[in-house]
Amino acid sequence: MTAIPDVGDRVRADRLAFLIDAAPYFQAFTDAVSRARRSVLILGWEVDSGIRLLRPGRGDDGGPTLADFLSGVLRDRPELDIHVLCWDWSMIYVFEREPWPRKRMGDDTHDRLHFELDGRHPAGASHHEKVVVVDDRVAFIGGIDLGRRRWDTHRHDPDDPRLRSPSDHPYRPFHDVQAVVSGPVARALGDRARRRWRRATGEDLDVPRTPPDHDPWPTGVEPVLRETPLRLVRTDPADDLYETEAWHVAAIRSARRAVYLENQYLTSDTVGRELASCLDRTPTPEIVVVTSKESGGWLEQASMDAFRARILRTLEGRDPGGKVAAWWPDPGHGDSPTVHTKLTVVDDRLAYLGSANLSNRSMGLDTESGLTFDAGDDARLEDVIRGLRRSLLAEHLDVTRDAVAAAEDAAGGIISGVERLRGGTRTLRDLDVAPHLLSEVLDPIRGLVDPERPADLGDLVSGLPWTSEHDATDG
Repeated sequence: MTAIPDVGDRVRADRLAFLIDAAPYFQAFTDAVSRARRSVLILGWEVDSGIRLLRPGRGDDGGPTLADFLSGVLRDRPELDIHVLCWDWSMIYVFEREPWPRKRMGDDTHDRLHFELDGRHPAGASHHEKVVVVDDRVAFIGGIDLGRRRWDTHRHDPDDPRLRSPSDHPYRPFHDVQAVVSGPVARALGDRARRRWRRATGEDLDVPRTPPDHDPWPTGVEPVLRETPLRLVRTDPADDLYETEAWHVAAIRSARRAVYLENQYLTSDTVGRELASCLDRTPTPEIVVVTSKESGGWLEQASMDAFRARILRTLEGRDPGGKVAAWWPDPGHGDSPTVHTKLTVVDDRLAYLGSANLSNRSMGLDTESGLTFDAGDDARLEDVIRGLRRSLLAEHLDVTRDAVAAAEDAAGGIISGVERLRGGTRTLRDLDVAPHLLSEVLDPIRGLVDPERPADLGDLVSGLPWTSEHDATDG
């Protein structure tokens, strides 16, 4: 039996559900926050005041913006405070982010909407967590920010007029997963958010006190499981926490049947080595990777996609025969949505869902948080983990989850099961792992793009191909 990696804080969820894609997540977020009594805590890599949370019809304007919605809730709840902590983003994103966010989410909104930008992290790092906590009773965690290019439905239709940013620019379809939990795990995530706020601002936030029967669980979201043991794992160099990487190492080492990775990136050297070692085992576990066809910009394509291709070529070179598959989802229009998911499933018994990419920086540089699941002898949780994985494959293949289950059972594995279902208009297509023309040129700047651990900025700059030691020292 797969053994649980002994990593992270033990917590419990009274209820657990998964929200696939941002449209259902934003609906659930709106519902839960509308019933908040004392506290809403939001951690984000990106938070945009102008996004429309609800976009029910193609001709609908989507209702109020995020800032207007939060201000409206505060006007109705005089004892409520909302705290939003967003990464103080790098200049590289200056043209992709909302200008003057502190004004639009702070000065121009209700006085109990507290907004701060957090730049307190190692050089080159980011705050990458995506967490919302409502009254320490309900929490959302996963890969989805309250950002400008996140909202999408299961259809991932590029012609959907609702896929437009607050500046009215169309954007690429977007796929991701968020969990919603209640109970002690929500309190633990509240503690995490308050710790981040104190570190960023010096201000201590009170733990919210609400009546015992207060329940902001989102209406219409059916829990897939109750009374579930979980672990909260983090990457946080400031606290010397590298639990995300430790969990992935231990989980992949324990694999016996299959490792399913649905993730934005696959560039972590540590994860790559552990996956390669899987292929030397008998029996050999399957390795399944679902990711974007390509990243959004040329720099990411030439760096992150190139580093991903190297890992996949290594795996294919060691494949004993049909044990490795790397796919991108084609929703029917010949291109891929941005696969932004951060999900790892091992043997359908262990799982990670959170904010961390399978990149070096998510394992050792950026702040990250996620939940891990260990089925152990709990057949209910094993069914839930397997059900989530199959639900994602069903969406990508435009079939039912039962059809995925039947194909896997008949074929005796994930890869051969998916092969039976591939080929429709909406399907999973083979990922191109050919070398990128610029990958060798950009190799020396990997320490800036995807570093493994915090480093002195001068050390990073001195490694650039266009500098010398003299240039880096004397400017």
